Amino acid sequence: MRSGLSTHPLEGMTQFNGSWVYQQSISAVCIQDWPRERMLVQVLDDSNDTTVQALTKAEVNRWQHRGVHIVFRHRLIRTGYKARNLKSAMSCDYVNDYEFVAIFYADFQPVPDFLKKAILHFKIVCCELDYILHSFGSDQLFFSSVVNIRG
Repeated sequence: MRSGLSTHPLEGMTQFNGSWVYQQSISAVCIQDWPRERMLVQVLDDSNDTTVQALTKAEVNRWQHRGVHIVFRHRLIRTGYKARNLKSAMSCDYVNDYEFVAIFYADFQPVPDFLKKAILHFKIVCCELDYILHSFGSDQLFFSSVVNIRG
């Protein structure tokens, strides 16, 4: 495993019809104090509102033009809510290029040094998403989970 800022984190942000938060949430995830070439942002959109989808895509495009490695994923069949969207996104081939995954619910905006604090101070932090969701009954609790996807 790499150490320090050479680690490659993937940040996932889930949302559903988040017209009131999409800009600040995407911004907060994109401005992490981490080398841009070493991180990927996945915007995982389950919105059924086409206006929100279009606005979110446009925001993703703006950050792409600023040099952020960011992708927009929208599911056509919304089953299993945000946790299922996350599971679907984790099956993408490019996910294997990233050592850590930080998941954020759209209503939560991480502070700019979140990745530094989470990754540099904790070599391996594992969190079983299904356990959290089952035990606490809310997908909002996975906003700050950091998962080591290599181990």
